[in-house]
Amino acid sequence: MRRLASVQIIKSVEPIPGKDRIAYISFRNVAWRVIGEKRLQAGDKVIYVEYDSILPEIPSFEFLRKRCWSARWQGFKIGCMKMFNLVSYGLLLTRESIHDLIPAEAWENYQEGDDLTELLHVRKVDEDEVAISTKARPPFIPKTDETRAEVLPFLFDEQWQGLPVYCTVKVDGQNANFSLYNGRFQIASRNSLLYDEELTKAKEELTPDNTLRFRPMSIFHAMACKYDIPRKMEAYGLVNCVMQCEQAGPDIQGNKMGLADNELFIFNLFDIAEQRYRSWQAVEQFSQNAAIPTVPFIEKTRFHWKTIDELYEYSRGTYPNGHAREGVVIRAIGDGQYLTAPEENMHGCWSFKIINSDYILS
Repeated sequence: MRRLASVQIIKSVEPIPGKDRIAYISFRNVAWRVIGEKRLQAGDKVIYVEYDSILPEIPSFEFLRKRCWSARWQGFKIGCMKMFNLVSYGLLLTRESIHDLIPAEAWENYQEGDDLTELLHVRKVDEDEVAISTKARPPFIPKTDETRAEVLPFLFDEQWQGLPVYCTVKVDGQNANFSLYNGRFQIASRNSLLYDEELTKAKEELTPDNTLRFRPMSIFHAMACKYDIPRKMEAYGLVNCVMQCEQAGPDIQGNKMGLADNELFIFNLFDIAEQRYRSWQAVEQFSQNAAIPTVPFIEKTRFHWKTIDELYEYSRGTYPNGHAREGVVIRAIGDGQYLTAPEENMHGCWSFKIINSDYILS
């Protein structure tokens, strides 16, 4: 489970010119920075809440109502803001500000990095959260939740300099999973199982001719039809595999990319038997054979970034329509067959995302 709220130790408190009460604050263990109270000092133990988190509607957080209340999420939505040409990524809380939730004697026992997500009842902003099925996503389909670079302090260690990596654009859309497992074809969103039938039946139902019939009911089913996915996964050897994609377009989350039609973009092929992700080369090969696009490819390079600010700069850019792109994903290339195994706090493979601050603030 992702740490949305955690105990952190302040690394630095940098003054903001002309401001007597606030400062730009960084932490020792995560790379995010926030605007907070100037009275705080390096070494202080505080609580950090990530942006895109929802705090519950309880008296302890009532001070956030004016700036953060969200009727849609029925809670206080923590975001990013830009002030004085500085981006504040999330929220810093002192123990004193929520003393009714964490008594002083309990606070003494908390250590840097301890997870407070459950204690504070913090939820993640999840555009797929609205239930579209009562069936849970099956366990053989891994959840795609890229780790943010800010929680990986080891990234800039010397051992990773020169590591072969590839970089792709993060598509702003909706996660869609298609699997062919034990003779059955499944469709799943990030959280729910939407379709599970024998492959023979799936190939009969989910055909290009049925795209328009399914579109008003389910974009997921319509995408399976449009790209003839059950037949193509079988034809090109994706047996006992999961194809993980992002779907984007006019019917999906505001169509930030400005696409003329709903489209699918592959970013993962997960081998269920091996419990490993196949290489980017395998993704590209299947994409070419099946005529299903991948997420936009940027480059193959060697890991050369030395600071989080260099990664922030690299993440900047736009989609073809001029809207700020969501960010980039950087992954180790691996051995040519499978991607490199993950390091601590990574998910599934050596991989992380960096979100474009222009997108966050747009």
